[in-house]
Amino acid sequence: MGVELKTMVDYVVNFNHNKSDNVFEYVHLIEAYANFLNQKPELWMFVPVDEEGKLMKPPHKAGFLGSQEMQYSLYKRRYDKSLDKVIFEGFEVVNANFASKDHLKLVYDELKIATNLIRGQWLFNGVNSIEELISKFPKLKIKQSYAQKLGLI
Repeated sequence: MGVELKTMVDYVVNFNHNKSDNVFEYVHLIEAYANFLNQKPELWMFVPVDEEGKLMKPPHKAGFLGSQEMQYSLYKRRYDKSLDKVIFEGFEVVNANFASKDHLKLVYDELKIATNLIRGQWLFNGVNSIEELISKFPKLKIKQSYAQKLGLI
């Protein structure tokens, strides 16, 4: 299960001081969370992408026949590795055209986020930071492993 993100104010005000008695560790966690919230959203944070940043199709064994078993295993391993890097939970691609290189639609909690590739950068409907994304999607969740690194749990 994912962990809901918090605004910076909520994070600081509701920080569990039992996690750390060390002031330096506390400041480090706050700084790490602030840097995280300040990041520009990137496609790999939401869905699996390959080394070139292109959306990866979920592996289906039926697409790899007979002697292609090895190719399937390699692709599945790459896909799973990419899936492990995804930070946010609950996003899915709704347009079926995986070949599209300049436009995708992601869905989160029945809300569509159109993404456009302009000059090599993905634009998320004018959202310039993860903090802005939280304001649009207040129930946004990230993986527990990532939430732990940020001191959310």
